[in-house]
Amino acid sequence: MATLWLRNFGFYSLQILLIAAAGGLLIQVLQIRMPKVRLYCWQALLVVCLLLPAIQPWRHLTIDSSVQITTGAFTAVERNHSLGFLQIPLPNTILLLLGIGAAIRFSILGLGFLRLRRYRRDSSIVPRVFHDLERRMGIHADVHVSADALGPVTFGFLHPVILLPEACLQDESIACHELLHVRRHDWLFTVLEECVLALFWFHPAMWWLIAQIQLAREEAVDREAVAILNSRERYLESLLALASAKVGMDLVPASPFLRRRHLQKRVASLLKEVSMSRLRLSWSMATFVAALALAGWLGVRSFPLQAAPQDKAAPQEKPDAYGVSVDSSGLMLLHRVPVAYPREAKEKGIEGGRVGRADAHSNRHGLRRSRARRTGRAAQSHARIRPSMALCE
Repeated sequence: MATLWLRNFGFYSLQILLIAAAGGLLIQVLQIRMPKVRLYCWQALLVVCLLLPAIQPWRHLTIDSSVQITTGAFTAVERNHSLGFLQIPLPNTILLLLGIGAAIRFSILGLGFLRLRRYRRDSSIVPRVFHDLERRMGIHADVHVSADALGPVTFGFLHPVILLPEACLQDESIACHELLHVRRHDWLFTVLEECVLALFWFHPAMWWLIAQIQLAREEAVDREAVAILNSRERYLESLLALASAKVGMDLVPASPFLRRRHLQKRVASLLKEVSMSRLRLSWSMATFVAALALAGWLGVRSFPLQAAPQDKAAPQEKPDAYGVSVDSSGLMLLHRVPVAYPREAKEKGIEGGRVGRADAHSNRHGLRRSRARRTGRAAQSHARIRPSMALCE
């Protein structure tokens, strides 16, 4: 069974690789440059990859256990796929390593939550510091200032918190960016993405796909913030000033204002004027969906997932009639037919129980009596035949 699990997991990983590569190529070929639309495409790719085992047909194999094969003399050969002194089969070992890696990633995620909790506890709340901006955007969040925070970060779903260093307390551009994360509930998506990475920690395509989602999300928030502030230059100044400082909040499950690996692409995206007509956008989306469906079909056909084999010769045990219970007294029955309550008894309203017993001891006695009767009849027949033979002589 472990071999089947490992085979399916490997084929599922290849399906993810094929779909992620096809989706990334489509986004480049179709020149989908609007950050919000590109974000939706990347998120659709991730959802399709996660739902692949549920939406694809699994291959079902049947075996016939009634077929018996007899051979001549044979020599038993021991197959040993274990790892040295551990005596663990190789497929089980690989699955164990995958589980250990996922457990380590979830442990790091838990430590990140504890780190956020410590930041929130040790920080001090600053009331009404961006009150005018919050009223204009129609959103509210608690703004905390912390000397330990290395950069602006937003976390929390029901009670969101914007954590700022002291140097960013008066920067309206940064506050607008973080308030947009609160309005979009991006922290929830960030946590879900971190959970996916914990499960697929070994898969480079999944890491690349989620990195593209995070970059597209930040670019979409940047454009919304510039539209609200109506000042691209001031926003770029805040972004570049924070990049020159020592920031680093990537290890916590939150939405940081800046990831250094995204800085160049975010600045380039802000400096470009990107627009797509409605006709071109509709055509691009239709082509993207059709090509993605084709890539998914090819991946499923090339690397099919296989269900556990079923025995077609095994009898399907039917249930007994309602109100009937069979007590086998702990004995294992190889085969039995379902027991039905007598129709005459149902019509007459008779209820009760009936016990039948047949064991090996009674069967042996019956067999002996049957043999004795046959032996007696044979002796009588022999006695009748011998006198007639004597007369003939």
